[in-house]
Amino acid sequence: MKKTLLFLLISFCTISLTSCATFLNDNYTHITVYSNVKDAKIVLNDSLYTSPASIKVKRDSNPLKFTLKKDSLNLSKDYYVKNKISGVFFSGNLPMILGAPIGILTDLTNDRRFSYPEIVQLNYFDESLSEKELKEAKRKYHRENWDYMEDHAQELRKKERLNAFQRNILREKGDIVHNYILPGYTHFIVNPEGSKINTAGFMRVGYGMDYFYKENKFLNADVMLKTNLFDPIISVFALDRWMLNPELSITNNHRFNRFEVGYGLAFQYLFYYSFDNCWNCDDEPPFTGAMLVDQKPEVTEAYFSLGPKIKTAYQLNRRLYAGFFYQSSLLKLSQTNNNTKPDHFFGIDLRFKAKAAKK
Repeated sequence: MKKTLLFLLISFCTISLTSCATFLNDNYTHITVYSNVKDAKIVLNDSLYTSPASIKVKRDSNPLKFTLKKDSLNLSKDYYVKNKISGVFFSGNLPMILGAPIGILTDLTNDRRFSYPEIVQLNYFDESLSEKELKEAKRKYHRENWDYMEDHAQELRKKERLNAFQRNILREKGDIVHNYILPGYTHFIVNPEGSKINTAGFMRVGYGMDYFYKENKFLNADVMLKTNLFDPIISVFALDRWMLNPELSITNNHRFNRFEVGYGLAFQYLFYYSFDNCWNCDDEPPFTGAMLVDQKPEVTEAYFSLGPKIKTAYQLNRRLYAGFFYQSSLLKLSQTNNNTKPDHFFGIDLRFKAKAAKK
C-alpha cells in the first residue's frame, strides 16, 4: 500500500508541474504603436521610434510608459499602457484547476502570464476642445483609421512570426535546447512474471535537453514519467491496474530542416500494481464458503530494465514538436527468474522546445 501511495504522489506532482503560460509564452511580445501626430517620435525605455512602430517589449507586471514627442509642436506627453493576463493563461490553466494546481501557481509567479494590447494608440488632440468634442474626435479617428491599423499590424505580426520561426529552425554548434515533454499517448505491452499486460494511457510528462555538437546533429537526454492513466483524477479510482514507468534515455539525433530522428538507449523502472477495484463489491463474501477464487488477487511487481529507443519529431511551429517513439526492455534487472520476455513501449511524443539564450 505504501508503494501505491508513493506512485499516486509522484504521478500527481509530476503531472501538476505543467504550466501553460510559462512554456507557451516568450519573455517578450510585439506591439504595434500608432499616433495621429505625423512623424511623431515615440520613446520607450530610452529607445526612440517613429510612428507607426512595431516594438518588442518585455512581459511585466508593470504598465508600459510611452512618451510622444514632436519638437515643432512643443509636444512631450506621457502615456501608460496597462498589462493584461495572456489568453494562454486562461485557456491552458482553467481546465486544469483541479488536475494541475501546481502548474497554475507556477504561472502566477511568472511574468510570462502577462501581455499587452497588440495595437496601441498614442493620439494627441487639441487640448482646448471640450470633453464632448474630445470624445467625438477620438471616435472619429478610431472609426476612420482602425481598419488600416489592424491590417498593418497583422502584416507586421506575420513577418515577425515568420522571422521567429526561421530563427527557431536554424541550429548552430553549441546550441542547447530545453525540452518540455507534454502528456501524450503511450502504449504498454508488458511481460511480467504472470500473463502479458496490454494497456495504454495519456499521462506522460518530463524534461529533456538537446546539445548540438554539429549544426544538424545533437545529443538528447530525457527524464520522464509514463503511466497508463488517461487523466490525473478519474483514472486513479476507475482503473484496476496502475503502471508507473520513470525513464532516463540518451539518444543521438539527426535534424533535417523541421524533421528529427534519433536512436539510443533507455534505462527505466517499471512498477506494476493490479488489484480488485470494484466500487460496488462487498468487502466480505456474501455467505460462508463463497468462491474466493473468483476475486482478483493483488499483484505487485517492480524491476529495472535497459533497452534500445528510437524516436522521431516534426516541428509544427516555433516550439511545438510532434512525433513517435518506440522502445523495448531487452535486459531486465528483475528478481524473478521467469521474467525474461522483453517489454515494448510506443506512442506519440509531444513536446515544447525552447533554445537557451547564449551569453
